[in-house]
Amino acid sequence: YMRPMLPIFFGLFKDKKVTKAAGLCLDKMFGNVLSFDNLLDKTDALPSSLDEKKERNSLVRKSCLEFLTRCVSRSGMYGKKGDLTPLHAKDISVLGCDKLNDPDASTRKSATELLVALLGCKNEDVVLATKTITASLEASNSRAFKALLMASKPCAPASIESSPIISGTGQNHKGVNERENPTRNSKTKVKAVTL
Repeated sequence: YMRPMLPIFFGLFKDKKVTKAAGLCLDKMFGNVLSFDNLLDKTDALPSSLDEKKERNSLVRKSCLEFLTRCVSRSGMYGKKGDLTPLHAKDISVLGCDKLNDPDASTRKSATELLVALLGCKNEDVVLATKTITASLEASNSRAFKALLMASKPCAPASIESSPIISGTGQNHKGVNERENPTRNSKTKVKAVTL
C-alpha cells in the first residue's frame, strides 16, 4: 500500500531543502513498511526514478542510489521486511551497473558506492550474485571494474610501531628518499617524505 507513494517521496529529492528529511523518512520506513520488493518494482519505484529519460534531475537519481545503498548496508537489521536475497542483489547490481554510465558524475559515484556495499555484504550468496553481474564490467567498463576490485578488497592497516621513522631506526623504507641538498655541503643529506 506504500508503493504508490514512493515516486512522491523520490520526487522530494529535487528540492535540496527537503532532501535530507525525505531520506530520513524513507530510511525509517525501510524494513518496517517497505521491502526490497517494493523498492525494485519496475512500474513505480526505483528503476523508473533512476532512468535518466524519465527523471532528468540528477540530484533525484543520486539521492535514490544513496538511499538504496543505506538499505543494502542496513538489510536484515531493522524490521521483518528488510532482508536482502541474492535475487534482490542481482536486480540491484543491474541497476548499479547501469548507473555507472549515467551522464552525471555524482550519480556514477553513488552507483559505485552501491556496488561496493553489495560486495561488502556478509551474506556470501549476495556477494556471489553481485560478482556475477559486475563481472560483465570487465569488458564493457574496465575502469569501473578495477575501481570496484580495489574498493572491495580488505585493507590491511600498517603497523605504526614497525615504521622506521616512529621506531627511530633511521633506515630507509618505502616512501622515504634520501637526496643531497644542493644548497648545503655536498655531504649533507636531506630526507624527503613522499606521500
